[in-house]
Amino acid sequence: MKNDHKFDLGWISRYRSELFGISILSIMLFHFTADFGHAVSHGVIDIADFPIKCGLILGYLRVFGSIGVEVFVFLSGMGLYYSFTKDDRLGRFYKKRFQRILIPYIIVGVIFWMIKDFYYKGVDPVTFLKDLTFYSLPSRGVHTLWFIGLMLGLYIVFPVIFKMLESKKYRTLNFVILLAVTYGFPVLLYFVNAEVGSNCSIATTRIPLFVIGCYMGRYIKEGRKIPWPAAVIFVAVSFMMKYTIMNFATPPFFGRYFSGIYSLGLVVTVITLLHLIRNWNWLNAVLRWFGKYSLEIYLTHVSLRNLMKAAGFHAYRMSQYGIMLIIAVILAVGLSKLTDVIEGKKRKGRMK
Repeated sequence: MKNDHKFDLGWISRYRSELFGISILSIMLFHFTADFGHAVSHGVIDIADFPIKCGLILGYLRVFGSIGVEVFVFLSGMGLYYSFTKDDRLGRFYKKRFQRILIPYIIVGVIFWMIKDFYYKGVDPVTFLKDLTFYSLPSRGVHTLWFIGLMLGLYIVFPVIFKMLESKKYRTLNFVILLAVTYGFPVLLYFVNAEVGSNCSIATTRIPLFVIGCYMGRYIKEGRKIPWPAAVIFVAVSFMMKYTIMNFATPPFFGRYFSGIYSLGLVVTVITLLHLIRNWNWLNAVLRWFGKYSLEIYLTHVSLRNLMKAAGFHAYRMSQYGIMLIIAVILAVGLSKLTDVIEGKKRKGRMK
């Protein structure tokens, strides 16, 4: 391949939409495999009845797990870096980012939590508000839609991270400090309050990847080149870390940290494959389409999956899960269009 003698970090930006598409598809697949694995472990499904099917599904769960989330967080850090280098006005940054995520979340979140809390659980309005505002994550370990709460928090602190990582003199030192803080914070929180630390670990252990995404943003934007031997060694080491998690007992925090490094190895691998098949226009178009609606699909998919289980449906059955996914994707497109309408009205209102 001409000019492809090195791995080009700029490819990560070039195929960013495709990566987001792969990430959301892998998240949906992970949720199915997790529900299937739960059914197997509780004796609802006998592996002996479907050995090949179970082997493939449980194999995916074991090898890939929730790796799509890690990739999502990394890409979000990179994306914010790109956005802030183009326009670093804080007011505009916060307005754009919070509007982008809060409008669809409020639409879905209010409906979802009203059905879940008032219809299925019969709780009081205070609990509903705690669930809607993510207060229930640290207090009760309610993980539904936790990713939105994490991203809102990261949006708030991002300008500080950006300023630290754009320091000409202390960029590398600040990066090391940020990694030390973000890797150490979940562990420290756990020792200070084990319940809160455990409840929040699903979010806090992903923060280092966001920092790495912010840090790598500059090199990705500059299109830095990495010799293929170095890229291959990195991928091999990251995969070995995953092997360590799979075959040896590791503390929960370190297991997710290792998964974070493994996800970066997968990014390099997938990006290389996407570059090799860059002329497969139909596949790239499909992946970009899912990437375009990734946030909305996350919201509708996670909400419907939770409600279908509350209603007594079986998320581990392919037919029922598949129908749910189709509905989720359709609703995601509608949610995106509704968000655009609301944002359009706001823009027109400001022009008057």
